[in-house]
Order: sequence, then C-alpha cells, then structure tokens
Amino acid sequence: MMRYLLSLCSIAVALSAGAGGIAMKTGEWQFILDPQNGNLENIFYRNERIFPEASRKLELDKQVIDRFELLRHSLEEGKLSLTLRSGEWQLEETIEFDARNCPGLIRRTARLLLKKGDPAGVAFGSYIATWKTGNRQEFYMPYAIAESPKPYGIIRKDADFYDLERPYWIRGKTGNQGKLNATGFGCDFLLLRNETGTALAILSDSRLEPSRLVLIAGKEANTVEMRVLSSGWIFPGRPQNNLGDFYCHVLPHTSFDTVIDKTIPAWYRLLGIHAPADRPDWVEGGRIYQFKPDAYDEENRFAWLEKTLFPRLKALGYNILYAQPVIPGWNPHYLPVQLETLTSRVGTAEEYRRFIARARSGGFRYWQDIVTHGSTAKENAARNMDLSMLTFNRDGKFSNRFLGDYMNPHYRAYLARCAEFLMKLGPDGFRVDMPYGNTPNWRKKGFPTAETPQNLAPQEKRWYQEWFARNGSMPELPYERASLCLRGGRLINPLLRSIVRKYRPDGAMLSELVEPVHGSWADVVYDLCWDYYGVYYCSTTPAMFVRDIQRFFHEQQKLSPPGTLWAHELQSHDLIDMYARLGTAAGNCAYALTVLCAGLSMTQEYADIGHGDFVARLNALHRIRPELTRGAADYRAVQCSAPEVWSVLRHDGKQCSIGLINFSNRPLTANLRIAPEKVSFLKRDSYAFVDLLDDSVILKGNAARLADFPVKLPPFGVRVIASCAPETGSGNVSSPVPAAPAAEPELRAFPDRYEVHTGNYSLAIGRKSGQLEWLKNREGNPLLEKTDLIFARNNMPEISVKAEKRPGAVAVTTTFSNARGRVMLEYLCGKEKAEVRGTLSGTPGGEYTYWFLGAPVRNSSWKANTFDGVMADRIYGEILPLPRHPYLGNNTHYRDNFYRVQWSSERNPLDPADASCGVYRQDGQGVLIRFPNGLKDVPPAMEFLKFSGLENRPGYAVYLQSPSPLLEGIARSFRMELIPAESKSFSEEHAMKPTVLNGVTLRSESTGAVISNAHYEVHLRRLGGMIRLLRDRKNGVRLIDRMSLYGRVPQYSASELFPHHDGQSGYLIREMDGRLYLRYASHYREPGRNSMFDQQLQGVHEYWFDAAPVFHAAYWVETPTHWNFSLSLQSTAETNKPQMSREKVVFPAKGSSVTVEGLGARDVQMDRVFFVATYFDEKNPLPQANRFHRNLTFRLNDAPATERAAAVYPANFVRPALDTSFEILGVAYSVRGEKMFPHMPTMLWESLGYRFHTGSGSPSSILWDPGDAAEGRVSMVLKGYDGYLSPCFKVALNERPAGRYRLTMAVKSRGNRREPNIEICLRGTSVNCPREYPFSRTAVPKESDWHDLSWEVTTTRDLTAAWLQVVNRDATGTVMFDNIRLEKLP
Repeated sequence: MMRYLLSLCSIAVALSAGAGGIAMKTGEWQFILDPQNGNLENIFYRNERIFPEASRKLELDKQVIDRFELLRHSLEEGKLSLTLRSGEWQLEETIEFDARNCPGLIRRTARLLLKKGDPAGVAFGSYIATWKTGNRQEFYMPYAIAESPKPYGIIRKDADFYDLERPYWIRGKTGNQGKLNATGFGCDFLLLRNETGTALAILSDSRLEPSRLVLIAGKEANTVEMRVLSSGWIFPGRPQNNLGDFYCHVLPHTSFDTVIDKTIPAWYRLLGIHAPADRPDWVEGGRIYQFKPDAYDEENRFAWLEKTLFPRLKALGYNILYAQPVIPGWNPHYLPVQLETLTSRVGTAEEYRRFIARARSGGFRYWQDIVTHGSTAKENAARNMDLSMLTFNRDGKFSNRFLGDYMNPHYRAYLARCAEFLMKLGPDGFRVDMPYGNTPNWRKKGFPTAETPQNLAPQEKRWYQEWFARNGSMPELPYERASLCLRGGRLINPLLRSIVRKYRPDGAMLSELVEPVHGSWADVVYDLCWDYYGVYYCSTTPAMFVRDIQRFFHEQQKLSPPGTLWAHELQSHDLIDMYARLGTAAGNCAYALTVLCAGLSMTQEYADIGHGDFVARLNALHRIRPELTRGAADYRAVQCSAPEVWSVLRHDGKQCSIGLINFSNRPLTANLRIAPEKVSFLKRDSYAFVDLLDDSVILKGNAARLADFPVKLPPFGVRVIASCAPETGSGNVSSPVPAAPAAEPELRAFPDRYEVHTGNYSLAIGRKSGQLEWLKNREGNPLLEKTDLIFARNNMPEISVKAEKRPGAVAVTTTFSNARGRVMLEYLCGKEKAEVRGTLSGTPGGEYTYWFLGAPVRNSSWKANTFDGVMADRIYGEILPLPRHPYLGNNTHYRDNFYRVQWSSERNPLDPADASCGVYRQDGQGVLIRFPNGLKDVPPAMEFLKFSGLENRPGYAVYLQSPSPLLEGIARSFRMELIPAESKSFSEEHAMKPTVLNGVTLRSESTGAVISNAHYEVHLRRLGGMIRLLRDRKNGVRLIDRMSLYGRVPQYSASELFPHHDGQSGYLIREMDGRLYLRYASHYREPGRNSMFDQQLQGVHEYWFDAAPVFHAAYWVETPTHWNFSLSLQSTAETNKPQMSREKVVFPAKGSSVTVEGLGARDVQMDRVFFVATYFDEKNPLPQANRFHRNLTFRLNDAPATERAAAVYPANFVRPALDTSFEILGVAYSVRGEKMFPHMPTMLWESLGYRFHTGSGSPSSILWDPGDAAEGRVSMVLKGYDGYLSPCFKVALNERPAGRYRLTMAVKSRGNRREPNIEICLRGTSVNCPREYPFSRTAVPKESDWHDLSWEVTTTRDLTAAWLQVVNRDATGTVMFDNIRLEKLP
C-alpha cells in the first residue's frame, strides 16, 4: 500500500511539473503532451516513470531541426498522431502505445512533407526519434561490437583509441557523460534497465532502411537516439513516408537475458519476420566448399577438377560446392562485365553445364556465385549500361562503390535475365555476392546532367555523353528517396530466389547478408564470425575469447529472425587464411566451432590442405548424428568449470551431442554441469556417452549423470560427446604390439647397390645413383622409394658411394660434387633406425637443392608435428602432371599457388620439442622421420609435396639450400632418423610441449610463440613476428601490449600496412650460440582481404633470447618507394607517460619498466596510447639503400645491457642475377634421372628475382613445352581471355644507373582477337621516391612465331631496387616472352 501511495505521489508531482500541458492516458500509460512543441513529458507505465521526455529531430542538408510547433494532435485507440511544423517543413509523427496489441510496446514512425520549396527538390536526411531516460541505468547493446574498449561506463569516442583487433561488448552502467554506438552486427537493439528492475528494449525494424541506435549519457538524464538513415530529395507537396519503424518494449522486473531469450524472438514473430518457410531440408548441416572452376588453365580443366578435387571433397565430407563467378570482367571474379556470358576461362556454356551435372551426379549440391552489385563505371561503360539504372552521389557523381540500383525495376529485370542464364546451366541455386543494397541514389529528374563533372576514363566519358545524347535528360527516380537503395536487397533476394525455384523446385540460396534482419531474406546468410574474431582471438586470452564467442552465438540465434540459418565462414576469398592466422591447433578449433554450431560450415578452396584428417572426422558427424544437422543448439546449457572451454548442447528431442573445444594451449580437466530439464528427452535408463572423434566412453548412466561429470581435454582439444546405446564405444585405446628384437645391421654388397638389413627394416643405396633406392619394413613392404637429389640447374655432379661396417652399425656415405659445390649424405644404420646426416657446401644445384624422399604409393598419407599443432592429411584422387599453364600467382599470393605444397616448414616449422613427421601407406605402415635436436638438427626447410620428381610421386622435399630470405645465413645441414612405424603411433593430439634452452622456455600458443625466463614473458605473433605482449614475470605487469612496424600510404584508401596481416609469412626457430633464435619473414599488408600493394614490401625480423633480463631484436625491411614508415609501440600503462627520445624509450608501469634502445628515429611522439617512432616519409626520405635496418635492445627494470649475438641475417642485400630465359620457373634437374623435368619452384618467387601482380588480381602463368620456348624449355606466358584481364610479370634488376637502355626479348603471340597492347616500364626508387620510365611502344602482331623485339627507354635518375614490368593490357589471347636482354646504350 505504501509503495502504491508513493507511486501516486510521484505521478501527481510529475503532472504538476507539466502544468500547462495536456494530460493524456491510454491503457496503463499516462503522459503529458506539450501543446507548444509536441514533446511528450513524464511518460508513465504501470505507475512508473519510464521516460522524462520524448522528442524528435530532423536532419536537413545544412541544419538540424530540433524545435517544432505542434499544429494538431489526436489520441485514438492507443495511437497518438502528432502534426508538427518548423517553417515549411511538416512532420507527421505516430506513437502507438501497446502497439500490435502487445502490452508495454511503443511504436514510433513518421511522415515528412515540404509545404513550399524548390520545385527541383530539397535535400533532407535522417529522422531521429529520441527518448530521455533516467541517468542511472544499466545498458547493453547485444550482438554488437563497441567502438570503445572500456568494459564499463560510457566514454567519448574521441577520448579513446579505436582498435580493429579487439572487439568489445557494449555493457555497463551510465553515470559519466559520453556517447556510444555500435560498429557491427546487431545495431538494431539497445537494452536499458532502470534501478527499479524495469527493462527497456529499444528495437528497430530496419527492413526498409538501415537504422542506428545511439546512447548518450548526461548528468541529469540519458538520451536514446533512434536514427533512420534516410536521405534524398523531397519535393513540395510530395510526402516522404515510412521514416523509421522504431519500438520500445517496457518490461517491468525483467532481466537482459529474458529480453534476449524471449522478448526479441516474440517481437519478430509479432511482426511476421522469419526465415523462408519452404527452405529445402538438404541445406541444413551443409558443408560448403568454395572453389574456382577455372583453377586449371587447361583445355581439359574440368576433367582435372573431377580427378583431383572431387575425390578429395567426397572423402572429406563436403556436400555443397560453391563455385566462384564464371563471368568475364577486369577483376576475373567480382567485377563482372557481361552477366549473360560465360568467360572463356571455363570454356563453353555446354561444357560448363556438363561439369555441373557431373558434380551433382557425384553427390554434391552446386551453388553458382552471382554478382549483382553492378560493378564500377568501367564495367558499366563496357556493357553500355543505361545510366538511369545506376546510382549517383549527392553531387551527381558516380558512387565510389558499386553502381547497380536494386530498387530500379529495370535493373532488377536485367538481373533476372542474368539469373535465368546461370540457372539454365543447372546449379542448385546461387551464392549471391553483396545483395544487401547499394549506396543512396541521389539522382532525380534532370540530375545529373551531361555537364556534371565525372572522374571518368575516355571510354567511360564517351558512354556517359552518348547516353545523354540519346536520352536527353535523367528521368525521375522510380521510388520515394535515395536511401531506400540501402535496403534494395529486400527486393533482389526474393527475386533471385524465385528464379532458383523456377528451375530447381528444391533449390536454395546462400546470400552474403550479415545483419540480423537479413535472416528473413534468404535460405542461408553469413555470420562473418571469424572475420571479426580471428584477430580478436590472437590478441586476448582464451578465457576472454570463449566468454565472448559463447555469448556471440547465443545472441546471434536469439536476435535473428526465427529459423535463420547461418553459413559459419571459416575461410573465403575475402579473408586472410584463418589457419595461417590462428595456427594449426587453434585453426582446428575454429573449424570445429563452425561445424558444431547450428547452421552450415564454409571453407575456401585448399584451406583444408594439411588438415584433411581432422576435417574429415568433423564433417562425418553430420551423417551419423541428426542433431548435428537439424537439431537445436543451446549455447548456455553446458556449464563448464574451465573458462577456456567453449561448449554447446545439440539435440533433436531424442538424442544429444555435447560439443567441447579447449581454446587454450594447456591440458584441462573440466567439470561439466547440464541441468536435468535441458536433457529431459533422454528417457532411457542407461546410455554410453561417447566421444565421437575417438570412440572413447566418457561416462555411462542415465541423463542424471550429466548433472556433474569431469572431462579431460588436451591442448586445443575437441570432443563431441554423444548419447549412445550402452554398448557403444571402445572405452580404451588398444595397446601397440611390441616389436620383435632387431638384429645387428648386415651389409650386403651388389654390383649396382649396397643393402643393409636388420630385423626391423632394410634399405638399399644405389652405387651409381648415390640415392636411397628403397626403405622397407620388417614385412618387406616399401616405405620410401627412389629418393632423388633435385637441383635448380643442369649441374650434373660426380657421385661417389662408400660403405663400411662399424661397431653395431653400417655406414654408407654418398657424395655429389661438381665445380659449384658438394652435397654429402651419410647413412648410419643401427638396429632400430637409420640416421641420415646431410650437408651442403657451395651451390652445387644453383639457386636451390633439395633431397626428395618419395613415397612408394601415390595415395599416401602424411603427418607433421609442427610448432603450432599436428598437421595430418592424405592424397586423394589422381596425381596429375604439372599443367602446361600453372598459375604463378596474383596480387595476393607470392608463393606456390598451384597447391602442390601440402606442408611447408617455412610456414609451419617443426616443433623443437619433438621435431618429427611421417609418410604412410594406405595400410597405415610407413616411416617416422625424426630430428633428434629440434633446434639444431632440422634442415633449412622441408616440404611435403603432392607430387615431384620424374615419377610425380608424393613425398618430402628436404632443402639443403634455398634462396628464401627466411633461410639466408642458416646452416645447410640436417640430421634425421628414419624409423619404420605405423600411422596410428603418430598421435594427432596437439601436445604443445615446452622447449627449454639455457634458462629460456619456448612454447606455442598456436597463434604465436611464448618465450619466457625468470624475468620476462614475450608473446610473438606467428605472422610477422611482431611483439604482441611483453610482461614482467616477477609481478605480472604488462609493459608492451603491442609492437609493430607499419607503413602508411596516404594516397591509398588503406593507409596502414602491417606484417601480421600476411597469411603467407614464415618463421623458423633455432639455437644460435647457446641462445634461442627466431626469425620471421613477411610482406606488409593492409588488414583483411588478403590484399597486397604493388610494392610488395618485405620484412625480416629476428630475436635472440637468453636467461638475462635483456633480449635483442633486429628488423630488416626492404626500402619502400613511397611510404611514411613508422615503428609503433603501445604501452598499457596509460597513466605513466613514456620517457622518450629519438634513440630510446622507457615504458614504466606499476613498479616495472622496459627500456627499448637503438631506435635511431627521425621523430618520436605519442599518438593517444601509442608511442610512434618515425624513420622516414616522403618529405624526409631515407638515404638511398636496399634495406632499412635497426637493432633494438629491450632491457627490463634498468638491467645492464648484454652483448648482442653475432649477426645471422646478411647485411648486404642483392637480388639474384636475372634468369633471362625463365628456366628456373618451369624445369629442374633430377640427379637420379640425369635430365631436366617439368618442375615449379615452391619458395618465394621474388627470391628468384620474379614477381607476378596486377591490380585486378589477374593471374600470370608459365608455359612448359619443349616446342614453345625461344631458348631452353620454358617461356613466360601472359594470357588473357575476354579482353579484360591484364596479366603481368616483373623481373628484378637491382641497381640501374641513369641513362639510355635497350630491352630485347623473344616474343611469340597466338589467338589474339586484336593486336596485343604490351606495356613495359622500368620501375624503381630514387631518393626514396617512386620512379617509372615507360619504354617506347613496339607493335606485337596478333599471330606470330618466335622473333626478337626491342624497346628503348631513357632514365633520368639512378634507380635502387629496380624492376622490369611487362603487362599484357586487356589481353584477348596469349603473348609469350623469352630470352630477356637489357643493355645500357652510350
């Protein structure tokens, strides 16, 4: 009674405060309407004041209207209608109380009218509905990422730093002044909770136009702004309707969790928003594999895919193929020109139709990528597009983004024709690229005009002017306003889906849609989880990551329209290689998460390579467990005592599976608790709860046993515990059968070979070849056969072989010598194993030399225990010869892009704690290759190749020499043990064992290396090797939270390049002079999308660690041509300003400090919390040099400096001499066969003096054909198809003094529809500024045999790091080049 009286008193006070206002009441709502301005004051619901005020704003072109005059109002059946005026502007606002017959729900919409004004139209912007709320509230923006990294309180954006690498949830309490809004995911939800326990769910129905919810904290009250992102032209007398559709649900005594779990799903149902009801069953639980149909540039390209790719995907459990676009364009995939034509890269329409039919008959569903966004002005000019179907900016210029107008019915009709063309090829539906909408379309009647300035190329200008000459002027926009174009996808997606169903009644569609409301538009939408959280995982603790990702998936499910299906994208063409970013162990965890969540998992072509065993086990689960396909997913049902373990309960109402993922690098025993009501459907008296991945029984009993039980998980371990029949599961792992005692090694000499026999194995070494002819196990089965020494050049060595009996062993020594150097292989054969020592001196093989250990069978499996986890895979399908046109790469790849390399120790080095790998037959028998000392005995590099050698067999390439910058100065030797073993004896669990060296401990966290001693702990990123964290071990204080070299490029939209965004970078781990030594090599890239600038800036970063409180680093970076290059360090001790000079900086933090010496900077400054040391920029260039270099010393707590280790990486940098005939790219020399054979090098091509790049991502290729080279056997091919691609190659020239030059090349052309446009230039650096000198143009015929052509150029400046660049611009056929000669003329 007292509380009721107090409530009445508060209402009376509020009403008296609104004296002069109009008291109004509807249902349980009471409020005061201000008769002057139309604001609502003191809004009460069920006797509680919810909002002190409700008002509105209107953004115009150059002003904001926040004061209105109330003209009239009415309140009928809970609907308050307000007519407001400000000058000639009239706003009609509707506020519905208990909207849609839902108690406590308020809805706000508006309609705008201009009474008088410019008949040509007046620009207007957003309508903003505002609410004043109490100033002491909890707030939460669910399923959103904050701009602020502060976990509590609201802070101003400009008072903090923006950090791409760390998403943070927006949750806390108001109390400070500030403004906060979301930057990603669910921007349509804001939750508030008053001190009384009443929750306010602020919601936006953004199907028509996007909206943003903003919370502004103030001293007296908070303000919620509900902004519809409306914009466009308004004309006198013509209203703009449906401005915003905002809701606020007032929920007394309600928690945030209840709002998320119940209120918002009920709101979707109230509005009738849901996923398509007729979605076919085959979609659920799909395993999507993205691939390029034009992966092979061969006439029989589809047969190659069917023989190599399809058998692998079938074995790995993929069931949906997503084929990238097959439409011609300058960007070969995502900037198409003619949408109703197939690119000749995939042959004819009939050939492609037959390929799709064979894929479907092989058990795959087939989604064809369709690009609807309209491309840029260049593509639209080429297709002679109607200007009225495109979008324009406010100033009448073409949008900077893509130009198709989804709201235009004529453009939709055009897309419908294109979709019909593709569906007639036979796919099961589409993957739709960017179908959400395009930028606001500001065109109107008579605007833009032919005279409107446009930044267009000559051909585009002609198209633009000719359209106006034909049509006169721009017609009227066929819909109300410009901003409706932002949500044009609401029309495009149903249209495309209807066309899919026309041709495939059970067809379906995957759309690249990412916002919650999009779930109602397509059968499957994207979640982009790893796009955001892959980087976040690398920058936080496993416990923090699991906390956030667990909530992410729960809220994704609840805050999306009922029935929404997500494609959980681990990897796609838009993302950096996630396995490269996360490492093998954490990458497996990431893939497992995409499989165990509700929805579909998706990966990209060849991202599975090296992880096939794990992928196959995970993908197989959906075939045997229905709940993992169509079952419900409860991300909060499993309570886990280990915060590093992510969990989910999947069930179908009959049976269940519990998914567990340990995201940490340590073994855990987790206690799990599942409430009985969560598994009440388990009715049997007894179950076996079995881990489906290893068939072990975790526990037995009824459902009550799940209330509390322990589970052990290894580092980065994954378990899927399923309810099974009591007799299911093995319970234990079988013990290995003990081996019979081995006999003393016996040496047998034959005229052509030496043989060594023991009871455990036997081997033979050819007396002529000097090679291991075979290694067999005790049963006589071959484990290795016909090893070979592979040279880059035709440098046949003299071979000597010696064998001798030693106590308890047999030694066989083989030597391969020529004028350039020597390779020695020494076999020491013991009872149980054979030890092989290899050394190289000089350069006997030319640029590279490797020993190839060939497997005896083609369908072999292999395993490698790498530093970041166990990789395990096998060869499926046929092994085909090297294609005549293997792609060398494009602007995102600089290593082998033909996918011959299954594993490379440069990208995934062996684990020093247990440096081992193996190759196995189909029956599981094989050989374990072990390096006893993982810091000293490993070779410079090692790879598992899908095929190599004369017989194209799989096997290991053991490099003794390679020009890779990662390997310069590294010892050219190895010591390995060959041990017959079974595949099952090689555990695929990630052990993550530490390596200890002289007081230093090294361990892996998959995403990088952790180095520690008694004084410090350093975390290095696996990509690029920059310092992620430096901590004082004695008190745990963080001293450096990130350190990175980065380049700034003001003239590009992506202004910052980092080494840790390079998914193809590599690293190595060694012992050097008793210290732990790590080296990293990477290219500097912008965040995301795997992009790389034309410069291809390369960096090498080194570290030395010992037991002292000091460690050393050296940074080498290729001299950039036009970067503002800076060294950035961040300190988490924000309250203590660093003491800085141009030579050193001291970071103090809570009783600790670190001094970084050797900066040698031109300038130092603080940029928010970042310390920045700048070395050079375009105004202050670095002196002419090949490489930038700094040696840094890190001293903790004023420790005395220690002596630097001897330099390992060579100081003088000179690129390899130019191979004028390209032979090194296409052939190699087999010492066994004494001849050259088709071979493509797998190391960094630029280390051989070549680069391949075009801005559009066009591939370049080499051609291997004895009859198609002017000199030798290999030529360079720049091949185009439809007149759009511009393939390019570059060759290194090093320094070139100013002067006159003549370039001569052998050239051959064929199949060109027009005369090739060959552009050649000399590019390089002069005084740290880019220089480009085009050669004179020389005609190249459409058809010609090999002939010499010459070009001339005069350079006015000396060039450093010069490159010769050759481009076949807009190629329509093939031009081949060979025998390059560049001479300096007098």
